[in-house]
Amino acid sequence: MTKALGDVANGDLTKRLPDRGGDEIGQASRSYNLSMNEFSKMISSIKSQSSELSDIGNNLASNMAQTAASMNEIAANIHNVKTRVLNQSASVTETNATMEQVP
Repeated sequence: MTKALGDVANGDLTKRLPDRGGDEIGQASRSYNLSMNEFSKMISSIKSQSSELSDIGNNLASNMAQTAASMNEIAANIHNVKTRVLNQSASVTETNATMEQVP
C-alpha cells in the first residue's frame, strides 16, 4: 500500500491500492481506486479534447491564411479597377477636350 501511494506521489497514476477486506482501510482503498479511475477518465478526456482543439486551431490558422491571401487578391483587384477607372476618366477628359476643339 505504501509503495503504491509512493508511486502515485511520483506521478504514476496507474497504481491502485489493494482493496481486500471489509474494514475501513479496505473501504478507503476502494474509494481511492474509484477516484483514481475517475481521474484517469478525466485525463483521457482532457487529452482527447486538447488534441481536438489543437486540430481546430490548426484548421483556423490555415483558413485565416487562405482568407488573408484572398483579401490581398481582392485588394489588388480593387487597385486594378481604380487604375482602370482613372485611366478611363483621363481618356474621357482627353476626348472631351478634343471634341471641344472640333468646330
